[in-house]
Amino acid sequence: MTPDEELLSKVNALLEPLECKATDLGPNSVGVQGDARFYGPCVFVNFPSEMDWEKIAEISTRIVNEVPGISRVMRNLA
Repeated sequence: MTPDEELLSKVNALLEPLECKATDLGPNSVGVQGDARFYGPCVFVNFPSEMDWEKIAEISTRIVNEVPGISRVMRNLA
């Protein structure tokens, strides 16, 4: 398993009970972890269309906090 596949697998394990799915890693971007900047990949996630923005924000924060290596979560509109 490549490092990218491993990251997607970790994100999808977290998302499984939430009816969401990570589809792809995107370009590296700057995120903040603690007091330091962090440079790592974005992850694209398919969220259900009926999910409200507050829930999306909560899930996105969990992903960044619980999956080391992910700097940002993007909503996949495709």
